Amino acid sequence: MRAADLFEQGIRQSGVAGMLGVTPQAVSLWRRVWAEGGREALLSKGRAAART
Repeated sequence: MRAADLFEQGIRQSGVAGMLGVTPQAVSLWRRVWAEGGREALLSKGRAAART
């Protein structure tokens, strides 16, 4: 759960995005989910197509 570790360290969104090789938009979504529900909220629920 590297993103959560980085958020807890206070790393900025652009830094997290660069470190993880994702877009800043993805990090923005992850940070919001993390802020609302903590690490548990970031756990994968599987691919969306696999759930339907």
